[in-house]
This record gives sequence, C-alpha cells and structure tokens, in this order.
Amino acid sequence: MRKPLKRTLALVLTVVMLIGVAAPLALADGQSTAHFNYYTVLGDSNASGYGLDAYFDNAGSTEAVKEGDLIDGSYPAILAEAFGVDKTNVNVRSHSGWRTNEFLYTLLGDNCGVSHDEFFRKALDFVSPDTLVGESERLHEAIEKADIISIDFGSNDIYSYSIGEVSGYFFQLVDKLPNPSELSSNPDEYFNKLMNLADSLGILPEAIEAFEKCLDKNTAEFEANIIKVIDAVRSIKPDAKIVL
Repeated sequence: MRKPLKRTLALVLTVVMLIGVAAPLALADGQSTAHFNYYTVLGDSNASGYGLDAYFDNAGSTEAVKEGDLIDGSYPAILAEAFGVDKTNVNVRSHSGWRTNEFLYTLLGDNCGVSHDEFFRKALDFVSPDTLVGESERLHEAIEKADIISIDFGSNDIYSYSIGEVSGYFFQLVDKLPNPSELSSNPDEYFNKLMNLADSLGILPEAIEAFEKCLDKNTAEFEANIIKVIDAVRSIKPDAKIVL
C-alpha cells in the first residue's frame, strides 16, 4: 500500500479511536465521592478491560469473554477505587461487541426506537443468545440499585460496525474476502485485510470512500443513540451520578 494512503488510513483510525476515549471524570456539582456505595458498569468490551492481559487471561479468547467480571486494571476497576466503592459492590453489565442499539433494545425491547436488523441481533457475533436471557431485568435492577453508573459505548457503533458494513460493500464486488467471522476475533486485522485486498484490486480509493461514508452514518446514529441511552438510564435512576 502506498505511503500516502497508509497515512490517510492511520489518520482515519486515529480519529475513530479518539472518539471512543472516555471523557475526563468530573462531577458537575462538586460533590465528594464518599457517598457512593454501589457502582453499575454499562458498556462494551472496553468497559470490561479489553486490551489488557488480565482481560484475555480471564476470557481465554475474545469469543469466550466471561460476562460480568470486574477485570483488574480496567477503567471500572480504577473508577471503583477512585470512588471508594468496594469491588463486591461493582456490577459489570457490559457485553463484548455491544453497541448502543443492543443496549437499548435489551433494556427497552420494541419500545427502544432503534433498528434491530440481522446484523444487530448477532451483536457482532460476540454475545451468545443465552447470555442475554433475562438481561433486561438484570439491567433494570443494576441501574435502580446504583448511585454511580459509568457508560462506555461507541467503538462498536462507529468502528466495528463500519467495518462490517464496508465488508458487505466488498462482497458485491469480489469473492476473495477473508472469512467474516474473523471480524469478531480482531477487527483491526480484518480491516487491514480488506484494505490490502482493495489495494491489490485497484479499488482502494473506492474502499476508503465507502468506509468514510459508513463512519459518518454510524457516528451520527451513535450521537443520537447515546442521548437515548442516558435518558433511559436517567428514567430508571434519576439521582445516580453518570460518568461517560
């Protein structure tokens, strides 16, 4: 791949990754942290410490994540310590591959106001259907009980889902794609394979344009959905502190 194109892709991916970086922790009313006793974690694999050795040691593989575990060194673990919340009072309700759509549909059902197509239902092939049985009730209980809640969504809404969509675009053009199941094991590697293939076929500019369009569309959807997520959480527990 030519260097200018590599730099372009690097810039695009850098911007995407920055979107998913958690905002600096702040309490709007300046309250102390002493009153926080129960902490609920909502989000995707990043909320479970994706990328840490401890995460992979716990999971065994990215397809076998033990849902609900608090991973040492993860953002929720650091947050719990900062707020003085005992680890036994941290309820991790994050799921690998989740987008805001998956969360809203699980929490609110058909009243969530978001689409739930076949790709959504698979939740990027990370979460088994058995894992989500009864999850709506567990989410409600965890939110109702919490006095502090962290919300971490975005990387799958924007980045991983865009890769899946641009993969579908390629399927209309060629029959040499890597197995789509590789998306669930390493999105970055899968993305690189797609772009290298596009370069070899002489359609890299079209591939980049298609990916950028997906990013724009999914970013707009995420920006609308994250507001719905916060509103839904607020409707269940109005007085909880929310950290994004």
